[in-house]
Amino acid sequence: MIRIAICDDEIQTCKEVHQCLLKYFLTKDLKYSIKEFISGEDLLSDSLEFDLIFLDYYFEGNRQNGMETARKIRERTVESKIVFLTSCERVVYEAFEVNAYRFLVKPIIESQLFRVLDAYISGMEKDGTLMVKVDGEIYYIKHSKIAYIEGDGKNCIINFIDGSTPLRCKETLASIEKRLESKSFFRSHKSFLVHFKYVKSFNKANICIQNEDIVMISRYKYNAFRDAYACYLAEE
Repeated sequence: MIRIAICDDEIQTCKEVHQCLLKYFLTKDLKYSIKEFISGEDLLSDSLEFDLIFLDYYFEGNRQNGMETARKIRERTVESKIVFLTSCERVVYEAFEVNAYRFLVKPIIESQLFRVLDAYISGMEKDGTLMVKVDGEIYYIKHSKIAYIEGDGKNCIINFIDGSTPLRCKETLASIEKRLESKSFFRSHKSFLVHFKYVKSFNKANICIQNEDIVMISRYKYNAFRDAYACYLAEE
């Protein structure tokens, strides 16, 4: 799921961006959601963490501007990609402070927005993101969200650390394992692939995940798991 926010006090701009997004994703087998906001305050009050944020650089009236909103977003997370919507190109230099991903100059040009989306998706495929297909739709899942993966025959179940509903995909655990960061994940059992980051404790039979889930560890893999986990902790 790619979670997208559009934040602009100009209703027409929100509509333009929204329509471009709908047109773009119509040609893609991607799971996504879009939510609109008319102020930075509204965006910040929302409980969701967005992957891609189209943010107005300047809001009319007494509302906080886009830079102030972006700073507060960065206090929460460094992972959200921020695309500033602006009528003035000279704001580019100031926005380096909040690690802005891209800029789009108003009025929004469809081809330019499409290039931003192409670059974003290309980056997701290369940088710590697992791509899986579920019921004909493609999901991009950040490695950092995965607590562990359970094999179930020719299928596997991806379990998330934030408590989100597990995702079942028609792929073997071995196939998924090949596409994950080898230093961060470990095949502790023929049916389990665990993320070192979320290991709370372990013994020779089980691994306790930070969300209190329990996964099995094979007695034949215990020593290798212990050593690999120690190396992971040392590097972190």
